[in-house]
Amino acid sequence: MSRFLVDTDVCVDFIRRLPEAVEFFDSARTGSLAMSVVTDMELVVGCQNRWDRRKLDAFATRLSLLPLTAHDSVLARQLLRRHRPETGIGMADSLIAATALNRGLSLLTRNLKHYKGIKGLDAVAPYQLRD
Repeated sequence: MSRFLVDTDVCVDFIRRLPEAVEFFDSARTGSLAMSVVTDMELVVGCQNRWDRRKLDAFATRLSLLPLTAHDSVLARQLLRRHRPETGIGMADSLIAATALNRGLSLLTRNLKHYKGIKGLDAVAPYQLRD
């Protein structure tokens, strides 16, 4: 069963083969990581060609894919209305946060700013990029 929801930025780091991200994913327990369908769609939008899409498809097999529920969309709307003025959180990130909250998952992200102040959300950076 998944214990962590992986944010889009962490997935992009792995696809780009950043050593810190590769090390993180390689050390993760099988079945412990999931991604929101929102993250999957953001990653598809970032594909420039068939090669990028093949890399994404291969990567996606490492994670469970979580669909959105009606409860996710209702909570995401509340989060967006409450937190956007202070943090700049957008629609996609509010949906990702709601997915994590509604399933009791920790959110693994390097974009802690957008998730700051969301009550009950355990948002943590899974690694620090080296200079």
